[in-house]
Amino acid sequence: MIKERLSFLKYKFDKGPVPLTALLCNITEDNCRLAIQDFLFVLYQKYFSESELLNPDGYLKTGSFLKKEYSDDFFNNLQTRSIIYAEGIKNKKGQLVNKMLSNFPSYDDYLISLHTAIFIENLSEEIAKKLPGELQAIVTNKPAIWHATAIEGTTCVWSIEKFCEYYKPVTAKRFV
Repeated sequence: MIKERLSFLKYKFDKGPVPLTALLCNITEDNCRLAIQDFLFVLYQKYFSESELLNPDGYLKTGSFLKKEYSDDFFNNLQTRSIIYAEGIKNKKGQLVNKMLSNFPSYDDYLISLHTAIFIENLSEEIAKKLPGELQAIVTNKPAIWHATAIEGTTCVWSIEKFCEYYKPVTAKRFV
């Protein structure tokens, strides 16, 4: 079965990923993992299960690493569909938060806390047609980030600059 458009959903921390049958239904809430699941299914017709996306196993076992640490050229050479793992650095009130590894009791707890997003190499009209109706007018012909975040309260498209204001990318992976 094919799904032609990404979902515009209200953010809720514990609402994803979901089984395939739920992904094909009219879901109303999601989180960053479900936003990735939805994107890869709609644009690449590839379904990833909960166990393939939830950390720590999703991080450790799914896909291949493209970048393993942040650098000034982090987004160079990434392609649309690259999965970004990021530490939170600001909350929705703009207050600094510290989600570095050293602040967690274990590496698994740190991995579970990482935010995930999809890198879009060029937010073109072709990709914009796959966005939810609420976001289809966004055509920048520039790199962008697709994700779901409590900061916005929904699934959304952000510029790289806005994403890096709230999150520090730490790893990039390819799943498809």
